[in-house]
Amino acid sequence: MKHIAIIFSVVLAVGVLVGCSKKEKAVMPPELTALAEQFKSAPAGEAKIVLGKQIVKLLPTCMREAPDGGYAQIDNANPTYVLQVPALYALLGQPGEVEPDLCAYDLGRSEKAGYFLLIHFFDGYVSAAQIDVGK
Repeated sequence: MKHIAIIFSVVLAVGVLVGCSKKEKAVMPPELTALAEQFKSAPAGEAKIVLGKQIVKLLPTCMREAPDGGYAQIDNANPTYVLQVPALYALLGQPGEVEPDLCAYDLGRSEKAGYFLLIHFFDGYVSAAQIDVGK
């Protein structure tokens, strides 16, 4: 009986240590799926620009705050969560422009400028996203 108690204690200790050492894997925010459905069906213009601005906040990023409060740092090995490029295309539809490390979705024009959702890739997954405003 004593051996069983010792084995149980060892198994419990190992389980706690392993559980504490593993970093929780972040997952895609659930609201991104609903916004993506609206995004795919929205016509270019004000509504799609608003959706693009909401989506860009929910996409993964590899930007980290600098510890000293200076410039942000890029940490491509550790995105906030992993979103592979094919999954991005399934989510948002095919972009208007595709390059090896970037794609662009045309959001349309407001009264003053044209808007694009730019999504950057690293090693096959999303590493950053931004809204680009052109004339």
